[in-house]
Amino acid sequence: MKDFPIRFVLTDEAITPSAGLALVGYLLHQTKLDKRVNALRLPTVRRDVHISHSDVIRSMIGLLATGKTDFDHIEAYRQDDIFSTSMGIRHVPSSPTLRQRLDQLACLPMTEAIIWEESMRLLVRQHATLSPCWAKGKTTWLPLDIDASPFDNSDTKKEGVSRTYKGFDGFTPLFAYAGKEGYIVHAELRPGKQHVQDNMPSFLTTAIRRARPLTSSRLLVRMDAGNDAEANVHTWTLSSSETYAENRKRFGSRSLRKRADASMMDKQKEYKRMSYAFHRQQQSMDTRIRTFKSPK
Repeated sequence: MKDFPIRFVLTDEAITPSAGLALVGYLLHQTKLDKRVNALRLPTVRRDVHISHSDVIRSMIGLLATGKTDFDHIEAYRQDDIFSTSMGIRHVPSSPTLRQRLDQLACLPMTEAIIWEESMRLLVRQHATLSPCWAKGKTTWLPLDIDASPFDNSDTKKEGVSRTYKGFDGFTPLFAYAGKEGYIVHAELRPGKQHVQDNMPSFLTTAIRRARPLTSSRLLVRMDAGNDAEANVHTWTLSSSETYAENRKRFGSRSLRKRADASMMDKQKEYKRMSYAFHRQQQSMDTRIRTFKSPK
């Protein structure tokens, strides 16, 4: 009989399934997340609290990085030195502390703003690769994909759970991804029954504003048929106008200002052309509907 191909060896070395957390902790060390989060003040939490806000945020990031979403999963890591060292956590919180502190921090508008700002700055600081999806000459286009992704939360009683267009109960969060790599630049949790176009102009404006500093390419916004609305076209034009207005202040010579004015006029003509085509399409659809509904 041939030797068994698997050999068992006893060892005193620590074996962990989450060694990749060292890379996550390294990236967090490149941000100012700890300083900014710890500066937040909660009325029910003392300033000299044993477990800091950053310990709570880092613990939750560590759970998400390992594919765990329940607060109770943190209990398995409270005595795990590799988890705390890799993530740069001084004191791993208990499950109740993790849940309560995150609920309290979520009530502060600055918490979400800090996390998004540090995430975008990290991509810029690390020179993250964002691959364009199309190029013409020297002009490249970076995809900015926006779409809803229904979550199945059937048999739960969570607030906001309702019927999705997929036919099950849950949430329908909205995501915005930049580049072919799919870096998330914006996300919004929504009830399952909410239409994808509801409050889309505001979401689109934020996604474009965050994606622009990440690349020198032009943005190619890609959305599905549920977002076929004139308000979105208007939002794209306003975003271009704001960028133009900011850049125009930096133009020193008259020739550069004239070039910028000509570029802006081209964008306005393109918007008028798209608006006209959109209205013609709507009129054509209305005519077909009236013809279909007309009595014999």
